Amino acid sequence: MMGNLSQNMQMVATMNSMMEELLTQSLRIASEVENSPHGGSADVRIQLRVVNSCRLPIRNIRLKMSFFPRGHEDDVSVPATVSQGTQHAGLSDEILAGQPFHLDGQCAVAGLLSLTLPEVHQYNVHVTASFPSPGTGVELVSASRFGIYLVHQLQITSRTDDEAMVVPQEAIGVQVDAMLIRRLFQVPGSQGLLGNVYALRLHRVVEPCVMCVAREVVDDLEKVQLLLWDLASHPTSGLLSASVVKDELLRLGSAVSNF
Repeated sequence: MMGNLSQNMQMVATMNSMMEELLTQSLRIASEVENSPHGGSADVRIQLRVVNSCRLPIRNIRLKMSFFPRGHEDDVSVPATVSQGTQHAGLSDEILAGQPFHLDGQCAVAGLLSLTLPEVHQYNVHVTASFPSPGTGVELVSASRFGIYLVHQLQITSRTDDEAMVVPQEAIGVQVDAMLIRRLFQVPGSQGLLGNVYALRLHRVVEPCVMCVAREVVDDLEKVQLLLWDLASHPTSGLLSASVVKDELLRLGSAVSNF
């Protein structure tokens, strides 16, 4: 009798473990960081999507976003709001504040978040979606991590003046995916990239300090060659420079979008 009871308990524990693993792996967090539109009040925007990819419902999910300035162990408060036009997709300010929500099987909530950063900085973002196990009540967690870089906090404008059109010898080059540049620089598909000169400045800085021009890459039509240089008339503040932009573009180019 005791043997049968022990065997049944072991079977229940195994089934609970399998169920918890299925639900945890099925709850996925996808994100994509965007530059704020020119003249917008937000410092940066995030496309956020929480998906239940299995056929079983997941109840009482709590979402939490934590922002860690690069090199710091403590997180900081970052005000985030869901853009009005995307609230129909299910994500809301209440959910961002920790209000529990449910996801039926193969359903999702999504929205465009507008963020006001406490200062211009690189941030590591941790997003967790936690929920109680339907069998044991133990808290289960699905997590995602990504970065907000300085190139996400840029205001970018086209330049045609004499200073902008002269590419100095010390300009540094980098090959990047053309679609990445279109997304970061907010260049529509109907507009060409090649030959355009762009002035880069941080969202809260008045004057640009980095310039770049896009050149053709002969062997790969999906890539462009960017030449980057620091503006001598507006020296870098120490945060943004041509070499920093190059490094961050390479880092973003090697990352796989999960949105």
